[in-house]
Amino acid sequence: MKPKSGPYWTYVISSDLASLPEGIRVAPADDTHMPIITAPVYAGNYIPALASWKNASYYRFCGIKITAPEQTTATVVSLGLGSANYSDSYYSWDWVTSQADCPSYIWFDRCHVTSELTKYEANYWMICALSLAGKYIATIDSYVDNAHYYGDESYAIHINQGEGPYKVVNNFLEGNGMNFFVGGSDTHILDDIPSDIEFRRNYCFKRASWGANTTLSAGIDDIVTTIPVVSTANFASSGLITIDSEIIKYASKDATNFLSCTRGYDGTAVSHLSGTWVSVPGSQKNDVEVKFGKRILIEGNFLGPVTKNSGQQNCVAMSFTTKNQYGTMPWSEISDVTVRYNKMQTCGQGLRLTGTSYEAGGSGGYTDLVAASDHNTSKKVSSAVRIFPADYDGQMIKISGTNWTTGYYTVVTRIDDHTITLDAVAAPNNTTGAHGTSVWA
Repeated sequence: MKPKSGPYWTYVISSDLASLPEGIRVAPADDTHMPIITAPVYAGNYIPALASWKNASYYRFCGIKITAPEQTTATVVSLGLGSANYSDSYYSWDWVTSQADCPSYIWFDRCHVTSELTKYEANYWMICALSLAGKYIATIDSYVDNAHYYGDESYAIHINQGEGPYKVVNNFLEGNGMNFFVGGSDTHILDDIPSDIEFRRNYCFKRASWGANTTLSAGIDDIVTTIPVVSTANFASSGLITIDSEIIKYASKDATNFLSCTRGYDGTAVSHLSGTWVSVPGSQKNDVEVKFGKRILIEGNFLGPVTKNSGQQNCVAMSFTTKNQYGTMPWSEISDVTVRYNKMQTCGQGLRLTGTSYEAGGSGGYTDLVAASDHNTSKKVSSAVRIFPADYDGQMIKISGTNWTTGYYTVVTRIDDHTITLDAVAAPNNTTGAHGTSVWA
């Protein structure tokens, strides 16, 4: 996507758009009505299917399938990069450093953004489906799926910089790490905080096979190629498992064993004790995670199953953690957030607010962000939520920062301002309760 001389729209539209009614979320079954944009190969590597050069503006994609092939593609759609010359190769582009150079008015409407990945192992991964950075950016009525990364986190939608506003409404979002992620690396624009973020009526989902876990039913040495476990339910028919720090590739499985295993697939084979946790490698984390942002509305979403993997944090439906991630963004802030009428089901926790977090470049410990900077704080957070029972540890809401606990949530003094208003908090193993008007589709 190139910059233009004036504010005129470029539409990239399916010739069969009439079969994709406006306001109705698309699904993979609608691919037959969509032309396809596929990530190309450059210098032996796959690069994004779509990328915007600095100051690109006024592009709208309607009824388009945007995809990556079954090999490594870091990002399928990438906004917010540029270089000295548009003719430079994509690998010469870097993050823009001013709001004036941010892309603007780029909309994805009734699109299917995906990858063709069928394996979950090294050299088969997609880190991010939609990397959104700019002004007046929208993703609506779309289907974003199959974002997973064998070695680390992956995201359906990631907003990293650009003042906004952002509109993410009525989408299906599937990402192994986070389905919707704001922050995670410092912005490259001075005093920039993504703002005016609307996240409504989305369906966040993670495949059971991505978060599958079990335990060893017997101890094993570093040689055996049949791995006995309590159950292989939810694991893929073949793929990778992790036990302690060892990655193991299995060719098949039965009900209680992984068979024809390659030990030390990504390192060294070691012995393991009976009862040791067995899970899928990678980092399954939260449905929604925000590390900086202002004026955020999260309303009427379904936030689905999140399962803790071995060595990972307790996975939550929504996490708000103010972070100056790499020590170059001291203005980091989360403020004016409203969370209401969301359905959270089968999550380690419902909502977590954290006023204390690891500060890069510091002493290596956890830093009280309020003391470190007036900006590094979570504040003015209100919520009206319906919370379903949690599978992992039974915690409904956790607000981190102090040890004073009451009921289903922990109250934090290090957050400037917060209000928790629950329509109903269901007791564990009880899925009933009143809720506000919402759309959970």
